[in-house]
Amino acid sequence: MRSGFYEDWRGAYDLAAIGQSVDLVCLMTYDQNTRWTMPGPVAGWNWTVENLDYALKFVPKETLSLGIPVYGYHWYAGAPIRREDPETKKVVESPNATGDYIGAPNAELLAKEYKGTIQWDPDDRTAWFYINRDQMREWVFFTDKRTFEERYKLVQERGLEGFCSWVLGEEDPAIWELLPDRK
Repeated sequence: MRSGFYEDWRGAYDLAAIGQSVDLVCLMTYDQNTRWTMPGPVAGWNWTVENLDYALKFVPKETLSLGIPVYGYHWYAGAPIRREDPETKKVVESPNATGDYIGAPNAELLAKEYKGTIQWDPDDRTAWFYINRDQMREWVFFTDKRTFEERYKLVQERGLEGFCSWVLGEEDPAIWELLPDRK
């Protein structure tokens, strides 16, 4: 699967200098796929691990926090875009696929309402489903409890400082069961 459109982001950051200058680095391992890409996981497993491994070459694990998305993307297709080709002057149609954020509760509601079957992708370790609506197929990839748990275990196994997430309020409420009580 294609790894998103920011494939060479690493060259823009001097992680060694950043790691030496700050107390905490939040490695935002999300948005591998977005509204500008084909449907796919917000943060596939291999993509997440590769980015984490790269960061650990430069940033001490005690100051590294793994970014875990707690949202998803919902891709849907609109009516084809019709335009005139400037060279041939013929009218051509092109797909009009787009996507938008979706929280776990809304993703689960959408699956239930349109009889989508939430599935588990064992390679990307993420929840996903598709539905058919108005003769169009719509795809949803999102972070449910299991998706979050896979990444949270990675934080623990690697001995990282912790995790950071975007965006609270849209997460699967069951995620809170995984976290230690900090009263």
